[in-house]
Amino acid sequence: MSFRSGKNSKAGRADDYGTQRVLHEIREFAGQSLEKTKSIVIGQQENLSLITNAFLNGGHILISGLPGLGKTLAIRTVARVWDYEFRRIQFTPDTMPSDILGSEILQEKPDKSGRKEFVFSLKKGPVFTNILLADEINRTPPKTQSAMLQAMEEKTVSLGNETHRLPEPFFVLATRNPIELEGTYPLPEAQVDRFFFYLDFGYPTENEEISIALLDHPDRLIENIEPVTIRPDLENWRKALRSVPVPENVFLSLVRSVRNTRPGKESPIASRYARYGAGTRATQMLLHAAQAEAAISGEPVVHEKILEKVFFPVLRHRISLNYAAAADGITVDEFLSQCLDI
Repeated sequence: MSFRSGKNSKAGRADDYGTQRVLHEIREFAGQSLEKTKSIVIGQQENLSLITNAFLNGGHILISGLPGLGKTLAIRTVARVWDYEFRRIQFTPDTMPSDILGSEILQEKPDKSGRKEFVFSLKKGPVFTNILLADEINRTPPKTQSAMLQAMEEKTVSLGNETHRLPEPFFVLATRNPIELEGTYPLPEAQVDRFFFYLDFGYPTENEEISIALLDHPDRLIENIEPVTIRPDLENWRKALRSVPVPENVFLSLVRSVRNTRPGKESPIASRYARYGAGTRATQMLLHAAQAEAAISGEPVVHEKILEKVFFPVLRHRISLNYAAAADGITVDEFLSQCLDI
């Protein structure tokens, strides 16, 4: 199954050449990004590559990890490497929607006749940026989380009777602490499902930790990074990513792997361990992630190894395991490994 058409016509061959040129630009952009980022961020190379993948697809990322493992450093470094405006929101239980979206303020301005009139103007909040770090997003109450959901899904902000469009690109990387529960609020399932990837920042290896200990002050190093030389043409790049071919057997494996996460007759493992499985959005995002990963890796088509690499970060936040899984010591990734049909 291929998502590229018109190969046998002259127009098709010309279009194929143009697409290959764009895919080469994508690969160069991803390679430059990783090379510059890893000079600051030691380890986490696979997560850094997946951050680029989500960015190219126009998705958002939920990041889990203990404090001090480089989540914020990685995000700040990526924003610098890509040369986009970056802002950070530190969520707390008293954070209100207006604190992140902004508010309408009443200002006194002269009209054409010289008389003064009152008009509403927008005081933009930190969400009006290109790359947004939503730090500890689960510390804020549902009302504020709902405001973030609209911004993430629709890329707009509604204030009063006006709807304001957010800058393009708009890329949210949200973190949550996996061990602290006091003073936190569970993320709504509808919001969690909007995240393209769920990444886990784990402990570094011994050699990586030695390099981290010897690293100069990262803030000074970030300031000295030169941005990548290729400026993303995101609209054309995303069209090109959709043209990356997916063989029929890999495509069917992709669909079956997602279906295997759902309890029912088709999946005994899910019937035993899952409260619910991934929805159809997961199937679409898994396809897009696999196509982007093939382009980033310089592969001509999506193959099973690529599907396996993106399967876990796309699916791990879209399922819920039951008490039987907890009793048998089955983790989410162990469950997903049994659902992966390759």
